[in-house]
Amino acid sequence: MNQLVKDLKAIKKLLRSRRRWTQGLGARDRLGREVSAVSRSAVCWCLDGAAMKVTRYPMFQRRFVLRYEAVREAFGIAARTHYYVVWNDQRDRKHADVLAMLDRAIKRAMKRTVKS
Repeated sequence: MNQLVKDLKAIKKLLRSRRRWTQGLGARDRLGREVSAVSRSAVCWCLDGAAMKVTRYPMFQRRFVLRYEAVREAFGIAARTHYYVVWNDQRDRKHADVLAMLDRAIKRAMKRTVKS
């Protein structure tokens, strides 16, 4: 299993519960306040915040940046828009939509792994 598949599966696991997904901010603490996606006090994340947490993006080391960019590309393709942050935050977006999009991203990434 390649790194992208591992990261996408970890993001899905992180967001598996409706209570662990949010909109409008990258991450929130238990009181609903904005916190860094990598903060120990974060309890829920939007798609981008979850990607930052899983890929350790704020580390600014090339290997983490490349992982984050690969996840963002997979999100854009699976959500059918490069504005997946806006997609996540749409008023009528449901948690089930996010999980379904992650399933599409994982499936596509796994197919690409098999072809390689």
